[in-house]
Amino acid sequence: MAIYVIPDPSAYETPPGIDPSQAHGMWEQFGKSMFEREIAHFERDMRNRRVVKLAGTDHNRFLHDEKPRSIVVNETRAFLLNEAN
Repeated sequence: MAIYVIPDPSAYETPPGIDPSQAHGMWEQFGKSMFEREIAHFERDMRNRRVVKLAGTDHNRFLHDEKPRSIVVNETRAFLLNEAN
């Protein structure tokens, strides 16, 4: 089982001297494809896999916010009980 927190680049401050549209373009060109490659690699190579993608949160907040936390708990329970996706 793999849990991926997919960042929302618009939720972060753009570093000084960087145009926000340029930063978004860099995310689309490099960052997003990196996540897609990692997920595809995991799905291709792991037997009995389960991928959970969380958007609109981050690695700290998803454990404290009810909605993403319940997704993680439900998906983990289903994975451990060997329930189908």
